[in-house]
Amino acid sequence: MVILLFIFCKVIPLYGQPSGTDTAFHQSAVNTAISFYTGSQGEHVRLYTGSEYTGYRYPLLKDHPFFKTDSATKGSVFYDGMVYNDVSMWYDVVSDLIIVLNKFGNVKIVLESSRVKYFSLSDHHFVRVDSVSSIPAGFYDQLYSGTTTLLVRRSKSATQVIDEMTAKTAVQWNNDQYYVLKDGSVHRFRKPSAIKKILHDKHRGIQQFMKTNKLSFRRSREGSMVKILAYYDNVTRK
Repeated sequence: MVILLFIFCKVIPLYGQPSGTDTAFHQSAVNTAISFYTGSQGEHVRLYTGSEYTGYRYPLLKDHPFFKTDSATKGSVFYDGMVYNDVSMWYDVVSDLIIVLNKFGNVKIVLESSRVKYFSLSDHHFVRVDSVSSIPAGFYDQLYSGTTTLLVRRSKSATQVIDEMTAKTAVQWNNDQYYVLKDGSVHRFRKPSAIKKILHDKHRGIQQFMKTNKLSFRRSREGSMVKILAYYDNVTRK
């Protein structure tokens, strides 16, 4: 945008009524400036139209509000009807916001959540869910999708604290909330073992499957749930 303003200032007449030639020259300069701006931003230009991400009011004391890492990570996002790959981005779990880095690497931009259908980051696939039934609107980590679906609402919270007479922001993980979508119903739970109750019609088979495959919620909570759901979908299709 600075580039555009600079070019505009160079072509606005300082006095007198602009002639037809001046007007045409001015319009040409405007078109050139816009083309230069959109061209410099590349194919991701539509991503860079949101507001600037300014972070939190007070410095972070410990941890960070983002998913996995506080460093920009390459990911992909389906935004406003288009898929954008190789995007430097963050997912702010506390605020449930997706932040992208502009092409020049100097501005963090917040994407408009309602225009995001899904995004992938750090080997996780997140989907946008509008408020339906018992699922609040927001972004959910989709761990499994078949006849059944497993979603996770990642959760962090930020609080203001005083550290050495200075106000700071403390961030901590909260318990994740799990959702299983099965037969048109939504089942919400926190403890992974609850999934066996949700799939009660195949309880005995699931118990044997877990024993045979040495599955343990303690060793691999989410990995075990994904395998159990895949097993359930397989046996119920037969």
